[in-house]
Amino acid sequence: MSSNQGGKTIRSVDRTLNILEKIGERNTVGVTELAEELNVSKSTIHNHLNTMTNRGYVVNENDQYRLGLQFLWFSDVIQKSNRLYQMAVDEVDELVDGTGERSQVLVEENGHGTYIYQQTDDRAIRTSSRVGTRVSLHSSAIGKALLAYQPSEKVDRILDRDGLPAMTEYTITSREAFVDELERVRETGVAFDDEEGIEGMRCVAAPIKNDQGISVGAISISGPCTRIQGERFEKTLPQEVQRAAQAIEINYRFA
Repeated sequence: MSSNQGGKTIRSVDRTLNILEKIGERNTVGVTELAEELNVSKSTIHNHLNTMTNRGYVVNENDQYRLGLQFLWFSDVIQKSNRLYQMAVDEVDELVDGTGERSQVLVEENGHGTYIYQQTDDRAIRTSSRVGTRVSLHSSAIGKALLAYQPSEKVDRILDRDGLPAMTEYTITSREAFVDELERVRETGVAFDDEEGIEGMRCVAAPIKNDQGISVGAISISGPCTRIQGERFEKTLPQEVQRAAQAIEINYRFA
């Protein structure tokens, strides 16, 4: 066992999860690739893969491994048990239909943002993010919208741990400037991301709050700078995303 952030971890479990994450990133991958990237012997990788294959979590096709359908069971359980997911689906779909862009719902877990639902119009720009993607909270509108309505001590802990690394040249990297940014979000009820996470992309987001005014998630609409600009960026999309957030809040609080 090894120590990590004050808690004990099991090395073999950690290795198994690293293997699964690599397979998920690549879609399919071989033993040699995994061994080289994870700096583990091929025999060890093979033993882990055999175990997961026997349990249905990994599938071996011509010595290339992919994730098995057994993971769909977990996905279904998580979605059905997540009240925010249930409340948000229709609103996200409506945003996408009305704007022709991409909409996502994000929640915070262990100080990181995770997308729990995403919908993309055929006309929208596709990026590498997808349901289950874990992201830093400081470099996106959706992350800022969520953090702005979290207790300040929690925000401080996240910033102390992760800092404010630059994702692009436009990312806010000053703590003082970021705190001011969160104050602006609270004043307006909407957050903006002007190429801070991905160059060439803009995003508008709003918090989804419980009846104590604490964010339980956030919802965003994003797209290329060539389409999201001017009044559409500054007024139209903010109004749309706030309307969607408020509708989700009502359903969340009273369902």
